[in-house]
Amino acid sequence: MRRGYWFLPKTLFGIPSAELIKPWFPVWAQRIFLRLILRIAIGKYSDYGLPQPDHKIFEAHPTINSELLYYMKHGRIQPRKDTARFEGKTVHFVDGTSEEFDTVVCATGYHVSFPFLPPGLVKVKGSTAQVYGGCVLPDYKNLYIIGTSQLRYGFGPVVTPGMDLMARMMLAQDQMDLPLGLVMKESGVKIPRTHLVDPHAAIRAVRRGQRMLPLLLWKEKRLRKTLTGRAAAPPQVPAMPQINRGVEVF
Repeated sequence: MRRGYWFLPKTLFGIPSAELIKPWFPVWAQRIFLRLILRIAIGKYSDYGLPQPDHKIFEAHPTINSELLYYMKHGRIQPRKDTARFEGKTVHFVDGTSEEFDTVVCATGYHVSFPFLPPGLVKVKGSTAQVYGGCVLPDYKNLYIIGTSQLRYGFGPVVTPGMDLMARMMLAQDQMDLPLGLVMKESGVKIPRTHLVDPHAAIRAVRRGQRMLPLLLWKEKRLRKTLTGRAAAPPQVPAMPQINRGVEVF
């Protein structure tokens, strides 16, 4: 481990951690509450051989896992400092220790990119895809980019309402000549500045999106009358490069 991270159990008091945090809890109160509960439920991270986190809870995505700390306590998993160098099968760590290993898995994180789409089609700033409503582009219809956001302490509560909204958006797009993303952009919808999202805020955004769809349909009709200099037909997704043995992705 290069740094300290926050490890949260999957359940606390028999309740899933994602459901324990109530929507009326401000983030600062969530942090105080979780720090207190973690100290009671699991103790100090140093008791497991883990470094203390160097950031506040939710400033980076926490690790939701109950078994990891369990196996650390039983000696099945041993935390190590950052890797200094490799010499054959011997791994040297920055704290001066070394040991032989058969397999090394590099968990280096994720780089948000879309190599299966034409270059520049989906712009990315930092770790945030530049899409409106969490999934649509302002220049193209019928292309949906889903799953680039990370929800704090679990995606589960958002799956069902989020997919319901996706279906509604697709049906709304079928009634529009202009791209739904363009209508959102012209209506003042903003692209999030970070890929980390509070689940309760995401659920509120989903419900707000469901209420906004009829308004966006009305807005699209007005935009068609006011926008000038556009082609008669809305732009379509360009031809995709062939991947997976010649199968085209649309």
